This record gives sequence, structure tokens and C-alpha cells, in this order.
Amino acid sequence: MERLNKNINIPDYIRKDNPLETCYHLINLQNDIKTVSIIKQKIGERKVFISLDTESYEKNHDYLTEVGWVIFDKTEKILKKEHYIIQEYMSFHNGKYVEDNKFNYDFGESKTKSLIEVIRLLNKELNSVDYIVGQGINNDIKDLEKLGVNLTKFEEMKGIYKNYGIIDTQYLYSGCFHDRPISLKKGLDKLHITYRYLHNAGNFFLFILLRHHYINI
Repeated sequence: MERLNKNINIPDYIRKDNPLETCYHLINLQNDIKTVSIIKQKIGERKVFISLDTESYEKNHDYLTEVGWVIFDKTEKILKKEHYIIQEYMSFHNGKYVEDNKFNYDFGESKTKSLIEVIRLLNKELNSVDYIVGQGINNDIKDLEKLGVNLTKFEEMKGIYKNYGIIDTQYLYSGCFHDRPISLKKGLDKLHITYRYLHNAGNFFLFILLRHHYINI
């Protein structure tokens, strides 16, 4: 076990004072690398992805202010893109801790609908997709499940092929570059991808990041 930290093939960020901790992080990296390979080689062209993002009120994260998604396949075809502003929380504005970009959707026209209607529409879309994609997506999933979004069929991949999977781009980054997971902004900067208005749930930079640098769809 102690030989792990002396292995020159292990990235520096993996090495910890405790060999067991090193082993834990190494297994996570190995799973991330396997997940990248699975996405590239085993997920077929007919599979459908949804890149999903949410924004919440910075002073109370129980107030969901935006939901956005892009549905696409491995042939680079965008099937649908949506950005919804939640009607009940129209008057709630961020700006102190995170940027307020709810009205800065760059890829179409935002729609204002009630929370219950957005949840209904999202549940309908999720019935027709195979994989959920997001940055730190588990946080979005937890928030959406509290509101009645049904995500029970989707499972984290963790190096194992799933028919209905959850793909977190921060771990894809780790698997591709053998480096620690980083934020979306840092990932876009590193890959020289132009962006703006990240804190808008409909600006699907996750899709751009995934398509051009991770799975070559």
C-alpha cells in the first residue's frame, strides 16, 4: 500500500499522506477513465442525452428560479433546447454571491411558466432520454427530486456501463486529463472555449464542452 505514493504514474493530486486515502482517490480516477471510455466506445448513436442545469435564489436555494436543458444525440443533432424562468420567483434576483443572468439566454427565447408546469414538462422529456449530463449534476438532481422530478431510472456510471446513466462533466474532465475535477468555468478556460452568462440555466456550455472535448459525438 505504501508503494502507491512512490509510483511515478500516479498524478500528484492523488497522493495523500494516508495510503488508504491515496487508494480511494486512485480508484475514483480509474472509474472516471473507464467512464470516458464507455461513453466513447459503448454508448450507441441512437442514445439520447439531456444536458440539464438549474439556477436557484442565492439567499434560499429552495427557490428554483430557472431550469434549462438541451436534448441531443451522438450525431451532433440538437433535438430540443429550452430555458424556463419560474413564474413564482420572477422577483427574486441574484447578484451578491452569483451573477444574475436569468434574462440573458443566448440560444433562443426564454419562457416563463409556473414551477409545476416546468416540472411536468421536464418529467415528460426525461421519459425519452437515456443519459443526463451536467456539471456537479448531483446537486441539480437532489433539488429537482425534492420538487417532484422523477429521476429514479438514472444511475451514476462510476466506470460501469448503464442503460440510463448520469454523466458529471467534472469527472469526465478528470478521466480525460488525469487531473482533479474542476469547475465549469475553469474547464472552459483551459479548453479555450468562448462563453458568457454562465449563470443562466439555458446557456448549454456543458453540451459544448462535452461534444468537442470529451466524447466526440
